[in-house]
Amino acid sequence: MCKDFESWDPAILKLVEFSCLTAPFPYRGRKNGYSWFNLDSNRSQSKIDVSLAYVLDYMRETGPYDGVMGSSQGGVLAGLLTWVQAKEMVILGRRSGDLPLLRFAIIHEGGYLQGLLEEVFSPPLKTKSFHIIGSLDPN
Repeated sequence: MCKDFESWDPAILKLVEFSCLTAPFPYRGRKNGYSWFNLDSNRSQSKIDVSLAYVLDYMRETGPYDGVMGSSQGGVLAGLLTWVQAKEMVILGRRSGDLPLLRFAIIHEGGYLQGLLEEVFSPPLKTKSFHIIGSLDPN
């Protein structure tokens, strides 16, 4: 089981199965930390395509999955993943359209990437999503 869920109520853990994936890039400035992408001062992304391809490969090898859940950068990636699937995009040669569609996304403290907001949500996605946003979150 993933360490993030060890403290959850055992009654819930009997109902679901989690599969956790560690981000592929070392996080700058934090020992033992990882990131899905790097942001510059304009909140534009780099390496997000590599991370999306990494997740698509993982889903193909270990799935199918009903949903996706992510926190912080993982929340951003979870939202983008539902968009990539809905548009049946090809990311670095990985087809998203041949995977079963995710039925839901849980996005915890996720933000958005500059320049993608309008494109991602036009037209609105049909994937159900639950967003958790704290009062101290920057977005």
